[in-house]
Amino acid sequence: MNAPLSHSGYSICIPIFNQDVDVLVRELHRQASTLNLPFEILLMDDCSQFHKEKNRLLQELPFIHYTELPQNIGRSAIRNALAEKAQYGTLIIIDCDALVPSPLYIQNYLEHGEESVVIGGCQYPETPPQDPTQRLRWVYGKAREERSAAIRNQAPHQSFTPFNLMIQKEVLLSVRFDESFRGYGHEDTLLGWQLQKAGIPILHIDNPLIHNHQDKSETFLQKTEEATYNLWHIYDKMGAEKRSFAQEVKSLKCFIQLQKLHLTALTSRCISLCQKKIVSNLLSENPHIRLLDLLKILWLFKASQN
Repeated sequence: MNAPLSHSGYSICIPIFNQDVDVLVRELHRQASTLNLPFEILLMDDCSQFHKEKNRLLQELPFIHYTELPQNIGRSAIRNALAEKAQYGTLIIIDCDALVPSPLYIQNYLEHGEESVVIGGCQYPETPPQDPTQRLRWVYGKAREERSAAIRNQAPHQSFTPFNLMIQKEVLLSVRFDESFRGYGHEDTLLGWQLQKAGIPILHIDNPLIHNHQDKSETFLQKTEEATYNLWHIYDKMGAEKRSFAQEVKSLKCFIQLQKLHLTALTSRCISLCQKKIVSNLLSENPHIRLLDLLKILWLFKASQN
C-alpha cells in the first residue's frame, strides 16, 4: 500500500546494491538538515552481500529509513518500491555509487520543485583511474555521459537517466520502471521514451553528481553487452511503435538502417573477424570508444537472431 502523500516536503530515494553509501548519505542529510523543509531519506538494500553493517548505522540519523530486501528484485522494481514508500510528493532519486560535489545540491533541485522531471547530470573525476583495468568505464563516461544541461536539453527525453533525478511521485508511478527488467541496462531508455510519449516534459539542469563506481573494463563490457540485449528485447516487443522507439538510441537506429539495406549479416561478420582485436583495445589503457559502438552492432545482430 502506498504511503500517505504530502507535497510539503521531499523524499530522497537511494537503491543500494553492494555499495558503501555512508559518505553520500551523510552529506545529503547535512544539506537537507539546513533547509527549512520536511524531508526523509529512504535507503533500500537490494539483498547486497557487502557493506550492510556500515550502511545500517545510518539509521541512527533522524529522518532516515533503512530497509533490507530478503531477495534481489532488480534495478527497476526497487526504484518503483522506493517511490511507493515515499511520503512526500517530490522525489530525488540517486544511484548508490554517487558522490555530491556541491554544498547546494538539494537546494539547486528544489528551486525547480514545480517541474515534473528534472535531471541534474553526472560528472567523472578529471583524472583517469590509476588502474589501467578500470580505464574503459571512465573514458566512456567522459565521452558519452558527462554533458552540460544545454546539450542534454537539445534532446531531453533521450538523455533521461535515473542516476541523478528529481521527479514528482505521481509522475513516476503513472509510468513506472518496467519490472520485467532484472538485468542491467536500458530500463531508463524505455522510461524516457514513455515520458515523451505521455507528453511529460523533462528539464535538464547543471546539478551533477560524481559517478564514483569504477567497474573493471571487462565487467563494463559484460554489462554493456547485457544492456544491448535488453535494448533489442524492448524494441522487439514494441509492435507498431518500433520505428518511433528506434530513433531514441543511436546504436539501435544504426542497426535498423543496416537491416533495411540487408547489411547486418555482412557487417556483423566483419566485426566478428576483428572482435579479438577490438576487445583487446577496449581492455587496454587507451580504449577507443567507437570500437565499442561496433561491438554493439554485433550484439544487436546476435540478439535479433534469437
